[in-house]
Amino acid sequence: MRPLGEDTGFCMTAQEYGAKMVCHTRAYVRHYKPQALEPPTILRSRMVTEEISGQEQSPPKSVSPLSSNLTEGSGMKHGSATRPLISLIHPTARLNPEAVNYWGRAALAWFESCDHPENVQYVVTVHSCRWQELVLTDAPLVVDGRSFANWAEVAFIRNTGLDTNVSQVNRGHRAATGKVLVGMMDDLSPPRHWDTLLLGAIPDVDAPFVVHASSSSPRDAEPLINAGCMTRAWYEEQGGYALHPDYEECSMFGDNDMTARAYGAGVVIQRFDIVFDHRHPAFGKGEMDAVYATHNSEENYRKGRKIFERRRAMGFPK
Repeated sequence: MRPLGEDTGFCMTAQEYGAKMVCHTRAYVRHYKPQALEPPTILRSRMVTEEISGQEQSPPKSVSPLSSNLTEGSGMKHGSATRPLISLIHPTARLNPEAVNYWGRAALAWFESCDHPENVQYVVTVHSCRWQELVLTDAPLVVDGRSFANWAEVAFIRNTGLDTNVSQVNRGHRAATGKVLVGMMDDLSPPRHWDTLLLGAIPDVDAPFVVHASSSSPRDAEPLINAGCMTRAWYEEQGGYALHPDYEECSMFGDNDMTARAYGAGVVIQRFDIVFDHRHPAFGKGEMDAVYATHNSEENYRKGRKIFERRRAMGFPK
């Protein structure tokens, strides 16, 4: 399967196992007959291609509009069929299965630790310079012989912005549809029942809240939010970004800025009893690789600190 545009994403969701797969530019659907597999507990099944730039194309003949499927998916335990309750946003540059922090193994860990994956939209953002490294097919996603096909939706989003972590994070959040937005990383390991734990920490998913969970690092107490979630209400209140766009050039200090704004607004729910393990080399828990080396360069720290100090002096404007 190949992308249909310059800023493109592929997405799979499940409905009536093996019923249909959708490939669309805004609003196209196509049907297919899958191979016989042991049916997992899947609620919806569709593949979506998102066209960000350019004019919408007319649907090809003999296909159905995507909108006809948006009300399907009965049996969801939380939220509605058209909007998964949780969006799990995963920016990655580690597409090689041999990599220690390969994105697929991280995804599998989050899937297998999730109580209700059928209520989670899983969004993977990949920069356009690496897009051709992806191998996308109609088959269920399988890593190390184990499938994680029954997310409510799996979306691969092509980011044509800057090749930085903050740019990737913000691009993924723009594609997210859930009421609760959870950021994940290749090196962030979740606790079992992470979805139930995070939802249980939020008094009202329709109100602006940020859950500050533990990342099992000394930086939790600074405080610095490296693990947890935010509600869509808070995300939209901030102008529709997770990390301020000023940090997209360097990616450093964006989480410091977000932490300061959330704590300053009094919307933070601190839950250090919910522990995610951030396996970063800085904490002696991981191996340095090219992705870390680029992201954590001295130049990026210098630029990020300068931006942070400037924005702090201005009161962290939106």
